[in-house]
Amino acid sequence: MNIGLALLAVMFWSVFAWMFFTSVFQCANEWSIWVRLWRSGVLTDGCIESRRVRIGGKTGRCCVTYSFNSATNGHSEQAFTHEQQVSWRHYKKLTEGTSITVQFLSFNPNISRLADVHADNTVRDSSTIESVIAICLFPPFLILWLVVFCLNVMKQNLDR
Repeated sequence: MNIGLALLAVMFWSVFAWMFFTSVFQCANEWSIWVRLWRSGVLTDGCIESRRVRIGGKTGRCCVTYSFNSATNGHSEQAFTHEQQVSWRHYKKLTEGTSITVQFLSFNPNISRLADVHADNTVRDSSTIESVIAICLFPPFLILWLVVFCLNVMKQNLDR
C-alpha cells in the first residue's frame, strides 16, 4: 500500500514537473523570439499558402502556413515557408492566397512571425498564462505534498 502511494506521488510530481518545465520553456522561447523580432526584425510581404486545424491534445489548434521572400544585406532572394499557430479569429480571416505582412530576422529568416495587422500571439499568450498558473500552483501543491508526507511519516513512527 505504501509503495503504491509512493509510486503515485512520484508519477504525479513527474507529470506536474514535466508540464511546469515545458510551459515555462515554451513561454521563454516565444518571448525571446518576440524580443529578437522587435529589436532586429525586417518586415516583408508574404502570402498564406495553406491552413489546417490540428486535432489532438486539449483542443484543436488552428495553423496557417505562409511563405515570404527574403532579400536583405545584398544577399540573393530566397523563399521561406513557415507554419504558425493562430487564434480562431485570425484563422477565419487568413484564407489561402491572402497577402500578409511577415517579420523575420535577416540573419536567420527561419525565425519569422505574422506581423502588423496580421500579428497573432496565440502561442506566446497561452504559454504565458500556462506558466503563470504553473508557477502559482507549484509552491502550494509542494507544501501540501510535504505536509501530507510529514504527517504520514509521523503517524508511522507513532504506530511503532
